[in-house]
Amino acid sequence: MRCSPFLLVVLLSLVLASTGWAQGSSDFLYFTPDPCAATLGEGAAALRSGAVAALMNPAGVAYGPGKELYLSHVFLTLDRRLSAMAFSIPMGERAALGLGVMQAAITDIDGRDLNGRHTEYLSDTRNVASFIFSFKPTEQFSLGLSFRALFRNTAEEDASGVAFDIGSRALVGKGIVVAMVGHNLGLTHPLGRPYGAYWSWNTKYWGDSLQQQKDDRIPPSLGLSVAFTRLPARLRAVMGLLKIEGETARVSGGLEFPVDERLLLRLGGEPDSPGIGFRFVTPLPYAVFFFDYAYGKGDITEDPIHRVSVSTRF
Repeated sequence: MRCSPFLLVVLLSLVLASTGWAQGSSDFLYFTPDPCAATLGEGAAALRSGAVAALMNPAGVAYGPGKELYLSHVFLTLDRRLSAMAFSIPMGERAALGLGVMQAAITDIDGRDLNGRHTEYLSDTRNVASFIFSFKPTEQFSLGLSFRALFRNTAEEDASGVAFDIGSRALVGKGIVVAMVGHNLGLTHPLGRPYGAYWSWNTKYWGDSLQQQKDDRIPPSLGLSVAFTRLPARLRAVMGLLKIEGETARVSGGLEFPVDERLLLRLGGEPDSPGIGFRFVTPLPYAVFFFDYAYGKGDITEDPIHRVSVSTRF
């Protein structure tokens, strides 16, 4: 008996849901560096392919047309910054490997002693390295697994951890793509602590590192998205739902409208954080460059957030 891609997506959703989303709070890993995802929300997981998919849905890496390099940066206020890099390479016609790196940092924190005198500038840096394997048994269906190594460094403590992303993507009808991603999944601890990824902290003491009995849990999540790619006037529409453990589900959606062969406009996002953006394509003799931009409101202040990215295929 044959199993359709749609049925496989449903089965995967049951497996991911069984890990139990119960309690927790959001983490910086859920703040996207990608301009497209900022304007389309979770729905971008059903559209994006190639290198950038390493940052949102590992199943999309297998649909990259060739080798691809992706770079992005988010301009934030309050001495914060967020940058990302990703690379993908095909492994035959059915598989691909990907690498993603993301860094979130707060820099130039004015450190002062008890008397209010300046001592040094402090920082809080968080790094994520993702290693992806993506496989598509057919052109209509793909699966992806991402292993994520987590590193964090502050003035007095550092931490490390691991997490997994499991993604799927399926063409279930004429121009209808469904994607599902389990973000920041972890393994069950032998002592019975719940599913999820963890920061395992060390406290620095006079130059030495002492293991501290403290773990910060990163909440897992389940993302669902649907893309409609064959609408009138060449429009593409997406809808997405992201359920982070312990939080209200985030609903998002957006539209893509191609103006011509080189310019694409985007509009959408979450109801409380809408955004607008565009993509501009520059073909060169030996490579094609894609420039993306997104504008949205601030997450902490009301100041605007600008996201930019550039990617190239070769």
